[in-house]
Formats: sequence, structure tokens, C-alpha cells
Amino acid sequence: MMGSEIKRAPRSEEKKYEGVVAFDLDGTLLRGIRHSWSLLWKAVGCSREEAIKCQKAFVAGEIDYKQWVRHDFESLRDKGLTLDKINDAIKVTGCSLTKNMKPAIKMLKDNGYVTAVISGGVDAVLKHFIPDPEKYFDELFINRLVWDDQNNLIDIIATDYDWDPGKKGVLGKCGGLKEICRKYKVPLEKSVFVGNDENDFMAMRVAGRKVYFSAQGIETAKTVEGVKIEQKNDLLAVAEYIIGKN
Repeated sequence: MMGSEIKRAPRSEEKKYEGVVAFDLDGTLLRGIRHSWSLLWKAVGCSREEAIKCQKAFVAGEIDYKQWVRHDFESLRDKGLTLDKINDAIKVTGCSLTKNMKPAIKMLKDNGYVTAVISGGVDAVLKHFIPDPEKYFDELFINRLVWDDQNNLIDIIATDYDWDPGKKGVLGKCGGLKEICRKYKVPLEKSVFVGNDENDFMAMRVAGRKVYFSAQGIETAKTVEGVKIEQKNDLLAVAEYIIGKN
């Protein structure tokens, strides 16, 4: 019909984000342990030598990441690992959430940031402290344990985003950060990576801003150009730095 005009529904605008903030887990969001896998081995009474056997093979390039994780899963399953044993092991370690973790994450989300965990740790350890991590983090790139109805370990879903992309079988923590930025349409230069170990340096180097969140290893951390070093055990100090309050 001449002169007629088709009326179209207005397109909903895509949500705009201030940036992406990704955190390491062990030693960053959790304090009192260096590696959450060590809690799993502790739960079944294994020695340190047995616990790090396949890690050494992975670091040497003899096996890939998935082989390492699968081997450790099978060993832990065969030794009778249960969710209850993990929770009992955590209770005697003194491991805890980093001070003000929850209000810090809420502050970031309230200010328009995507929040994420990128870690080679284990989700069962995070969930011991935060049963509903999806409430705080938009993305969880982490190793996931699978349990049956009696809380017996039956499978594992290995993360692709641990270590660095120079190692076999992983895209690296930096790959995880890039993937999240792509998903939420956030430029990489508006990303932040927060970690506490050399394992985090590759991700820090590709991030727009980088925070080394530890009072240990500071001289090594200074090799990351532009790094912000935060020594206080208080995640609010990190959140305030990110949103520009300090």
C-alpha cells in the first residue's frame, strides 16, 4: 500500500559493561592454601610426592593438561574421595575466604563490571565457602567435580583455561580472559586480572590492568609491566582501586 510504513518493535539495547574483572582462586579469593588440589589429596591421606607426580610430568611436557587432570581424578576416585571428606579437610586447614570478598564482588557488579574466576583450582573448594558462586561471578572457568547422589566422586570436567598457552592441552588463563571479553563485548584493554602467583602473569600481561594481590613474591611480580601490587588481605582495596576510589 502506497505511503504505508511498517512499524517495527524497537531493538533492545545490549547491556554495556564497564569492564571484565577476572580473579584467580587459590591464594587470591581464598587464603590459607596455595593449591586447592592439595586439599583433595589431603582428604584421602596421600603424600605430597604422589600428589605432584603428574604435575611434574605436565610441566616437563610429557603429558597434556587433560591427561594430568584425568589421572589425578582417577586416583582420587579410587581412593574414595567424597564431598564430605573434602569439606572435613578444608575445616582443619584454616583456609578461608579473603577478607571482604563478597562485598568487593558486589561493589564491582554494582558498578557495571563482569566478574569471573579463571583458575586451575577445584569448584568443590570454592563451593564450600560460597554454595552459590554464580550469584557473585558471571563466569566460572575452573575444574568441576561431578558427584553421585551419595556425594561420591564420579567424574571431572577439566578447564581449558589454566597455566599459559605454552603448555600442552590448555588455552591458558589469558585465553580465558580473552574469551570472556569477547562474550561480553568488552575491549581487552578494559579488563583486569587479579592473581597472586607466577602462574597468573601471562593473563596479567594481556589484561588492561593487572593486580598482584599478595604480600609474597613482590620482586618477581614487579617484572609484570604496569602491575598494581596490593599487599593487604582485603579485597575491598582491590575493588576500590578498580572502580577508581583509591
